[in-house]
Amino acid sequence: MTLDPVPAGTDRPTYYSSKAAAVLGLGEVADARAYHRAAAAALMAEMAATHPDKRRHPLRFQTATQFFKAGDYEKAKRLAAAVEPARLPSALRSVLANFREDCATRTRPGYADGIRKALLHCYPLSAWQRALDLLAAHPYVIEPTSMAYMRGVALEHLGRYRSAARCHAVALRNPQLAPGVLSSATVPDRLISAGRWEDAEGYMRALVDAVPHPFVLASASFVFYRCIRRPGVTREARGAYVQAQIDAMVRAGAAVVETPSQVGDRNAFGQFLAVVLVAAAETFLNVGRPDDAWRLLADAHTLDPAFAAKAEVELRRQVAERARRAAERNTAADQDDEVKLPDWAIANRADPMDRRRAHTTETTWQNLGTAA
Repeated sequence: MTLDPVPAGTDRPTYYSSKAAAVLGLGEVADARAYHRAAAAALMAEMAATHPDKRRHPLRFQTATQFFKAGDYEKAKRLAAAVEPARLPSALRSVLANFREDCATRTRPGYADGIRKALLHCYPLSAWQRALDLLAAHPYVIEPTSMAYMRGVALEHLGRYRSAARCHAVALRNPQLAPGVLSSATVPDRLISAGRWEDAEGYMRALVDAVPHPFVLASASFVFYRCIRRPGVTREARGAYVQAQIDAMVRAGAAVVETPSQVGDRNAFGQFLAVVLVAAAETFLNVGRPDDAWRLLADAHTLDPAFAAKAEVELRRQVAERARRAAERNTAADQDDEVKLPDWAIANRADPMDRRRAHTTETTWQNLGTAA
């Protein structure tokens, strides 16, 4: 990677260390390691130019700390051993003793396995904060994309949705994690079913920003569709949700129907996408775009033929009934005389996705990736 240039007048080690902390928070473990190593290199250069009687030992301790944060525990251990406590400010002497013990712990055989076992115990206990604490303190014992996925799941359970979305963006770089990452786009639908409308919309928009995959965009269109049907929604808000649903579906594009094949799960992903497409077809019919509606229904037939056929019969029946009423009035179809899918068409359609997501999560947690 290429390091960001250090702004003029900025202390180089401090800048690199702060950048490392920032990118690590986004799940970019490799970049964080590179910045910590750059900070260590800058400190070593400063140490070499420093008179031994001045700041050399504090600088050596700072350098050891940066190597430690980079996961270079042997280097950190050697440098810490060369620090003379008497040459440190009194407040740092006890810190040095604890630091040396931490270095010793992380260079012993079995260190990484011990952390993985501790993480393994977090999953069945739903100890999500404990898992996050372990992953933050030991970021180099798990393969980076697996760690990002595990962090995303934990953050999701804790309601920290924007951070979860950023972690899922990193995890999606691993094709094996794609089913779990993409199925996170159905979590907002579950939040709506639990009455958590604001959380659902906030998480969905965060996912669209961080993971603009066609399936995520299509899932967003369904969340906006459900917001259209939210009890008590104002006419103005309803119009905004209609446009948001259309925009998301257009952005998803025709390629979204390939997602089930791409992730190797035509059952769960196909069933859910069929509902998304049928819901979008309803909206397109109501805004006067029947050609787009029937095209979406045709795509739904390729994913879940039985469901799509039943939904299409219902929509065509309502369209015909609306036309009949308009003819009796000898007017155009009333704007408020809309077609509307019955509840059976959208109820509990995320269940297969929940099971698929649980499988990916459990498998990832059991395997715990590999060493970074």
